[in-house]
Amino acid sequence: MSSTRFQLPKATPAEVVQGALRKHAATWIQRFYRHEILVARTVRGLQQDAVEQFRIEVVGPVLRMLAAQLAEFPDRGADIVVNQTPQLRAMIEQAETIVRQGVAELERQVRAGLRGLVEQETLWVQESAQKVLKLPEARRVDAAQVWNVVQNRPYLGGQVQEWFDSFVGGDNGAVDNIRYAVQTGIQRGWSTDETVRALRGTKSGNFADGLLTREQPAQLYALVRTAATHASTAAREASFEELGVDRYRFIATLDSRTSIQCAANDGKIFEMGKGPLPPLHPNCRSTIVPYIGEPIGNRASVDGPVPAETNFRGWLEGQPISVQNEVLGPTRAAAWRAGDLSFEDMVGRDLTPLSVQRLRELDRIPDDNDEE
Repeated sequence: MSSTRFQLPKATPAEVVQGALRKHAATWIQRFYRHEILVARTVRGLQQDAVEQFRIEVVGPVLRMLAAQLAEFPDRGADIVVNQTPQLRAMIEQAETIVRQGVAELERQVRAGLRGLVEQETLWVQESAQKVLKLPEARRVDAAQVWNVVQNRPYLGGQVQEWFDSFVGGDNGAVDNIRYAVQTGIQRGWSTDETVRALRGTKSGNFADGLLTREQPAQLYALVRTAATHASTAAREASFEELGVDRYRFIATLDSRTSIQCAANDGKIFEMGKGPLPPLHPNCRSTIVPYIGEPIGNRASVDGPVPAETNFRGWLEGQPISVQNEVLGPTRAAAWRAGDLSFEDMVGRDLTPLSVQRLRELDRIPDDNDEE
């Protein structure tokens, strides 16, 4: 007489990942918060480097060229316009050449940083899967393929290259502001120094209140932040799919600067490939995380049980000073603890910048037998 052996159906990859996320939720969430702030600091470093590169490669050379040529330009008057004055048109064309050459160099620098960010994102997802979720077979996606997606997939209506082109020659772009200042100065009878000052700004304003030193840095900060969000999202999306994640949660940075679009999607669950992906707008800081499941009661933390809905602020406040110093930087962390900086400042423009290399070092997830 034969017997029938019943076997439970084999768990799907998504079910395996879901179970691991639920089992190790507290540890994974803590690692995620830590990773997020380190990435934000790295993006701040990319932003600051881009602005400094713009000042060196564009602002300085353009102003030196304009000062020399405006001093030799004989005419002033309301009837002088760029398109009808060959000498003036040649001056603007020369300025545009300088701008394009300089921006091409800073674009190369930004792209290198974004590629490093993509590589670290794919590595972090793999490490968190293997070391935190205890999924030893988790593989890392091909970072080169993700980088191709980052460069070629449009976001907010354009590709990375198109956003840099707009920064150079779009409305209120660098060339547009140069043309406006030069033509306005000539039509209004400004001296060479006055025209240069309109572009560079004033000493009392720390040379950050001119058309080129106020408008363009602000645009660069937004351009780099948005491109970084696009790069990070593409890396996470590909890594989650490789891991077997079938749903993700949309996470917005909730503060006074959060957009309506992101606030409306915050916390919502979407199927992979079917929901909105950051960036939803310029300067978007939102992200995506694997769907763990709805929080239930309390969950564990390094300091004992905490409410399951604890957010990043609550997590950080409960960390040892050594952890706060590491993720925020010692100076900023001390100012935050003393009440001199608000939490919103700490995760905004006052972040201590990091290099991509330093991100790799701080972001490493130790093995079980390592000491952190």
